Amino acid sequence: MPRAFVTTALMIAAIPAGAEPLKGSEIEPALNDVTIWYEPLSPTSARQFFNHNGETPYIDEVGTKTSGRWLVRGDQYCSQWPPSDRYVCYSVERSVDAKGRAVITFLSGGDGKRYTGVARAGMHVDEAWGE
Repeated sequence: MPRAFVTTALMIAAIPAGAEPLKGSEIEPALNDVTIWYEPLSPTSARQFFNHNGETPYIDEVGTKTSGRWLVRGDQYCSQWPPSDRYVCYSVERSVDAKGRAVITFLSGGDGKRYTGVARAGMHVDEAWGE
C-alpha cells in the first residue's frame, strides 16, 4: 500500500465482531472485482478496487489517484505501489457489520496496524461513498 495510503488514508480499527481470518484460497475470491471504502466512511472515503487482472487503482480522501498491483502469496494479500517494485503483504479478515455489509480488514504483520473498509462488488473507485 502506498505510504500515503498507510499513513493518511486509513484508520486503525478495532477487530470487527466475528472477524474470520481468510486463507490464501479465500482471499482472491473475496477481493476480486470488489471496491473497498476505507473507514471512516464518508463521501470522501479513501477507496480501492481489486481488479481480477491484478491492477488495483486507489483514490485517497483528497482525490489523489494512484494505481498498483495486487496478488495473493500464501495466506496473505500483497500489494506493490510505484515507484517501489517491492510487494508488502497483509493478513486478511472478513466480517459483517451491523448493517449487514461485508467488511474486509488488512492486518500489517510488521507494525500490527489494521486497515478496515466496507466491500462492495464491482468497480466504484470513482464514486463517492453512499449507502
